[in-house]
Amino acid sequence: MKKLISFTAAFLIAFTLSAEIFQKNSSRVNEPETLFDEIKTHQNQLSILTKTDIPKLKESQTSYFENIINMPKLNKKLGEENELTLDSVIIERIDSTGILQLDSKKINFYDKNGYDSLRVVYRRNMHENKWVIDQREEYSYDESENKLHEILYQWDTSASKWYGVYKYENDYDSKGNEILNSSYHWDSAINDWAGDEKYIYEFNSDKDETMRCSFAWDTLSNDWIGSSKVEITYFAPREQLSRKIYRWDNNQWSLSSKTEFSYNEDTLLTLALSYEFDDSSQQLINSWKEEMTYDSLGFISSMKSYAWNGEWLIRQSDEYAHTIYGDQTLYIKSKWDSETQKLVYDSKEETEYDETGERTFNAYYTWDDNSSTWICYDKTTSSYNPETGITAYIIYDKNESDSLVAAGRYEIKYDSLDRMTMMSIFMADSTGGFYPYMKEDLGYDEFGNVNFTTLYALDDSTGEFVLLYKIDAVFIAINEEISMIAQMRDEITGELHPYTKRETIWETPLKEIFINYVWDSESNELVMNLRNTYYYSEERPTGTETNFVRKNVRVYPNPASDIVTFDLKDVSPARIEMFNLHGAKVISKDLSNTKQLFINHLNKGMYIYHILQNGKTYQGKIMVE
Repeated sequence: MKKLISFTAAFLIAFTLSAEIFQKNSSRVNEPETLFDEIKTHQNQLSILTKTDIPKLKESQTSYFENIINMPKLNKKLGEENELTLDSVIIERIDSTGILQLDSKKINFYDKNGYDSLRVVYRRNMHENKWVIDQREEYSYDESENKLHEILYQWDTSASKWYGVYKYENDYDSKGNEILNSSYHWDSAINDWAGDEKYIYEFNSDKDETMRCSFAWDTLSNDWIGSSKVEITYFAPREQLSRKIYRWDNNQWSLSSKTEFSYNEDTLLTLALSYEFDDSSQQLINSWKEEMTYDSLGFISSMKSYAWNGEWLIRQSDEYAHTIYGDQTLYIKSKWDSETQKLVYDSKEETEYDETGERTFNAYYTWDDNSSTWICYDKTTSSYNPETGITAYIIYDKNESDSLVAAGRYEIKYDSLDRMTMMSIFMADSTGGFYPYMKEDLGYDEFGNVNFTTLYALDDSTGEFVLLYKIDAVFIAINEEISMIAQMRDEITGELHPYTKRETIWETPLKEIFINYVWDSESNELVMNLRNTYYYSEERPTGTETNFVRKNVRVYPNPASDIVTFDLKDVSPARIEMFNLHGAKVISKDLSNTKQLFINHLNKGMYIYHILQNGKTYQGKIMVE
């Protein structure tokens, strides 16, 4: 049962991803084998999970549910306005004797533009009962909020000095393109930074990459040396005209190869011609060629690949067919057979779609020379039931006798917002029938967060379909969780018991406490194992008003008991929603012209407000006394 718990959820998620891809995409992207594949990207498709993947999941995948249960405190959603600035965090942990002890703390500092520039981490010295400095993180940003530097230092207590751990350096041009990306580690032998990897980029006015250089670290000179360089020209945005590749040789760049691209009047790539640099003649010579043709709708119909050996010799031929919407229905690959001196079939993929464009059939074949027939080795079919809203997928795989048989079925249900609400997996028995193996149900709150999850699975020892996990969570905003409790099935009693719990408590508008609990099998109860205390400020330090504007909402008085005023920089209409710490909405109304709100009917405690204005959401905390 433990093994089942440890891999079932990972199995579910892998099936989920496969099903989503199978349903929503239309053709497979193979590993780039040709120049054409590198230049033109077709619609994505990943392979469908087969029964042979199950042992791999057992060995390599961790439990998706345990990842959810044990994940740290969630960060705020990127791009969401929040007037609070984190000043410091104090972390307490339970020691071996069961006592909650101070463990570490982090203090944040900000530059004049309000960006975090320095974080200092302290650890608690329990013997001397004092804080001891441990780490220092430094950051810098440009005016567009792009991070330029990130450096981590560790304090060496014995030597009483800092030494580096890692360093990242980045740079950007005026259009926001990254033109430098480098990383370093601390080399104790030279007592200085040593490089790991470095890349330099250049772009044209259309933001197309025109040059890319990679560098390696030379331990003899303790400096960067060239590794490879690519130069690209374009005849139109994102349409390559040529590409040169250089290698680093004798402290200079030497041309290694060149590729030229040709297009038809519809700007479809028709020819990719590659040359290699010949050191003996010091000239570029023919190397590889690819020719592409297209159907009347502009979808690729064939591609032929040639190698140069005094003349162009064909090496591979690919054939394609598409629907009128561009969905690939057929792909056949043929390779050159040196013995028969002709092209012979190698592999084939077939795909079918329904009238709505959803894929209903997908199969892969290999060519059997002995029987001169295609042999199917992997197949997946799907069907949609409009009455239940469930899409069913059946996977076929080869058995021990090399026959293609149904290996399993999985069913997926989506809600009106295209969010998965149910996933069921059935395994095939010896008669060709299916029996339930796993099932996952999900629910969503008004913010779109997953607030309810259950996982059922077949217990091999009893043959029963049992509930393994149940997770309930409460959110007060997108990704802002205030409580979560996870329950797990007891293998002996078969009953659910709490496995872990976490909750967020706002003691004041500027003090947040995060507490995590775990199940103690000896006392049969949840016990605290971690407590984080977060201290905030209402504003970051700023330079000039034009430099940085962080505070969009000023709330006063706070705490309050009767009326609260929201001072907004934007005077346009706004709507406010308020939630208690159980996630229940207690107020939802348009703010008046005075931007005042009566709260005297609310119970005492902490509340979360969301102000919606011009497509933006500002949020914060109010204490009602």
